Amino acid sequence: MMTSINDNKNYEFSSDTNLCKIKDLNLRTDLYQDIIKEVPFVLTVKRNDNVQGYVTFFTVRFSLDIIEERELSTHPAKDATHWAQTSFYLKDYYMVKKREKIEGSFSIFGVNNDPRFLGFIIGTCFQGAMDERISLKTFVLRS
Repeated sequence: MMTSINDNKNYEFSSDTNLCKIKDLNLRTDLYQDIIKEVPFVLTVKRNDNVQGYVTFFTVRFSLDIIEERELSTHPAKDATHWAQTSFYLKDYYMVKKREKIEGSFSIFGVNNDPRFLGFIIGTCFQGAMDERISLKTFVLRS
């Protein structure tokens, strides 16, 4: 997903593709090992454009009691927080047309059993009218 974002809170969220959920976690019950997973994805292109990377964000919901729930989100259409989205840039951009599909897998893994580090592997297969790409890229992030 690629986004166009400015500093105005009332901007309209813009993305070249649909959104795709990667993982649901329960912070009360899931362990560090539970996030290790490979998730396939299919993104449908909304307009003719160049895709340069993927933007990820998270939403955390806190249930304080049955009546009240709080939410912290880095979703681009939500109010800004001190947290931010994470961008994963492609080596080469993809020239895409409306309704084409970008398929791939998003893998999350631990690094050296250290919970401060997470690794990601993004594999992509794209066969469009103007471009064809197969890529596999590894990223390591430190919190």
